[in-house]
Amino acid sequence: MAVFGRNMAEPDDDRFDNLVESLGSNDIYAGSFAAEELERYGEKSIEPLIEAAINGKNMLVRLSATAVLMRIGKPVIEFMISQLGEDSLKRKRVAVEFLCYLSGEEVIPHLEQLLTHEHKSMRWVGGESIKFLKKEPYDENFQTSPISPAEQGVYEELRRQYEDQLE
Repeated sequence: MAVFGRNMAEPDDDRFDNLVESLGSNDIYAGSFAAEELERYGEKSIEPLIEAAINGKNMLVRLSATAVLMRIGKPVIEFMISQLGEDSLKRKRVAVEFLCYLSGEEVIPHLEQLLTHEHKSMRWVGGESIKFLKKEPYDENFQTSPISPAEQGVYEELRRQYEDQLE
C-alpha cells in the first residue's frame, strides 16, 4: 500500500521503536534519517515526529521531522489542533505554523482561542494566523510555514544525503 508517495511499512514494532529511539541519537544523521524512515509508518509516526520537531537534540533532526510531517499532511492537522490547548507556548507556536501550512479557514475557530491568551505573543500569533488563512494582509514577520526559506536549502541537502544512502 502506498502512502505519501512511498511504500507503507509493514507493522514492525521493533523497527518502529528503534527509529523513534534514533530520533534522540547524538548522531545527527542517524536522527535525521530515522525521521525520514518514519514517514513510511504514516499516522503512527505523527506523535514521535512532533516531539522531535519541537524538542529534537539538534537542528537537522528537528528539520527532518518537520519536513516529514509536512509531507504527511492532512493527518497532522487534528493533532496540531490538540496542541493549541497545551501549556507550552512553543508547542502552540509550532501547531499554528503547521495549521497555516496544511489547512485553510476551517481551522480558524480553533485558532480563535489564542486571541484571548494570557501571553501577548500568543494573541499576536493567533491574530496573524487568522489573517493569513483569511488571505488578509498580515505582518511579514509572521512565519506561515514550519520550515523557513533559509532552512529549506539545508533540508534539501540533508534529504539528498538520505536518498544517496538508500541507493
